[in-house]
Amino acid sequence: MSHYSRITRSLAGLPVAAALVLATLLAPPAAAAAPAATPPAAVHDMLLRGGTIYDGSGSKPYVGDVVIDGERISYVGPANGQKARTELDVHGLAVAPGFINMLAHPEESLLVDGRALSDLIQGVTLEVMGEDSMGPLNPKMKELMIARQGDIKIPGDLDQPR
Repeated sequence: MSHYSRITRSLAGLPVAAALVLATLLAPPAAAAAPAATPPAAVHDMLLRGGTIYDGSGSKPYVGDVVIDGERISYVGPANGQKARTELDVHGLAVAPGFINMLAHPEESLLVDGRALSDLIQGVTLEVMGEDSMGPLNPKMKELMIARQGDIKIPGDLDQPR
């Protein structure tokens, strides 16, 4: 089973909020290599305890904790007795940085439901769009796009500010 499949299987059964938290929790690999010094006596906002950490560096995964204060990750590393107002036991689950989808085509699904749940549940936190997608359009391209629509109807004024 591939690295991606293991992570996806770990996230797939979780509620969306938990999948979002788990999918976006790690700092870039350089920051994960040297855990930030955080005093164990501090009470943090959130603690993910005992998850299998995949740091994105290609190193072997390890069991550890992730501490979040506000919108920042303040610690990634071995358990060291930290406390938080919200603590989640994530033993047996993968904790990984968000994945990048380099060839995304979510245009229609995002227009119908802008939450992008199908990607978020898989751990995708960045979608690169624009190659062979629906914009920008010249008048002839816009006319053809509208004429070729199927079940999902896309408004012809997407290039106008909202």
